Amino acid sequence: MKSWASIAKTAPPAPPAPAAPVPASTTAQPQQQKGDIFVLYPSKIRTKKNGGGGGGAAGGGGGGAAPEKQPQPKQQKEEETPQTAAEAMKPMDPPKPHNDDTNSHPAYVSLTRPGAPTAAPIFKNSEEMQKWQSNEYVENKKYSDKIYSEKVQAWRQRVNWHSVTNMTSITAEEKALGFVKVHKPYYQIDEETRFSALHPTFLHPSDYGYLIPWNSRISTINPDFLALLFHNRADELCKCKNVEEFEKVYTEAAKLHWTYHWESQLREFTPEAALWTMSTKANIWPGKTVVPFQPTPNASEVVVDKRAPKKYEVHGVKRGETGICNVKDLKTLGKKAPIRWYVSPDYLKNMKRFQFIFEENPDPDSDSDGWFGDW
Repeated sequence: MKSWASIAKTAPPAPPAPAAPVPASTTAQPQQQKGDIFVLYPSKIRTKKNGGGGGGAAGGGGGGAAPEKQPQPKQQKEEETPQTAAEAMKPMDPPKPHNDDTNSHPAYVSLTRPGAPTAAPIFKNSEEMQKWQSNEYVENKKYSDKIYSEKVQAWRQRVNWHSVTNMTSITAEEKALGFVKVHKPYYQIDEETRFSALHPTFLHPSDYGYLIPWNSRISTINPDFLALLFHNRADELCKCKNVEEFEKVYTEAAKLHWTYHWESQLREFTPEAALWTMSTKANIWPGKTVVPFQPTPNASEVVVDKRAPKKYEVHGVKRGETGICNVKDLKTLGKKAPIRWYVSPDYLKNMKRFQFIFEENPDPDSDSDGWFGDW
């Protein structure tokens, strides 16, 4: 009789598992195409959980090492594009603005000044720590503001987009046109002083304003943008012969002024609205005075001629319709409507920054309290 040890040694091998791997030429290749776990996980980072260990969905019920030894089809290796951990953690490039990066307005960046302490000292109490942190913030902000101001000045020089200086005095001729001294209340002066301490590049509103007749027809404009447009693009503007050419100059300037959201600003402050306010029909901009032509009254008519040229009285200042240009048949001709300029490029370049101030409505029954805006 044979012993149990001899029987155990000569025991027949166990039958293969039903899902044993098959040669690559059979059904294994189509099963490892789309949706297979080896396609989703690169071979270098397999774990027991995702297919490198025992009986997974793709390995069958046999030994755990069998799926790792199975050769990968050559065609499948060419199709796979495994991504390493370094490639997966690679930062994405920031989105580029609509405008060219070289012409974009510099962004403000908080910097640490040279020579700043790299470690905080030991503080006696929380008050001392807060005082030290506050002092570090102030000193670093001064350095950041200095670097930002230098970048802005270099950018303005490169793209020819210089700031407009404020009006600091008025002549007798300007006073006759409607310029007046604006007296700011004390709380406005204090607010501007505090704001300029936090923002060194901030330009205070001018102390002088231009009175607009109460019955002028203003449109939606951005006075500060138009001031920059006149000052920096005067030559290009006065060369525009029609509305289409004006829109091109206006749009390119808008890309500089509103770098990242210039398209939405153009929808709000349209070139047509800017042209309207610049024209004599709106009677808003100081420029050439245009008095409408009126025929001479017949001798048979009354002495008081009601058809006399209309005058606009602004706090005792009488003038006709003023403006810097005129557009002929804008509604009919559209973008091909011709533009007639009443001022020279030098006049636009030398215009100072002032405030728009609407004259109060002389009608006692009107609810209008006037309108104020910065130019």
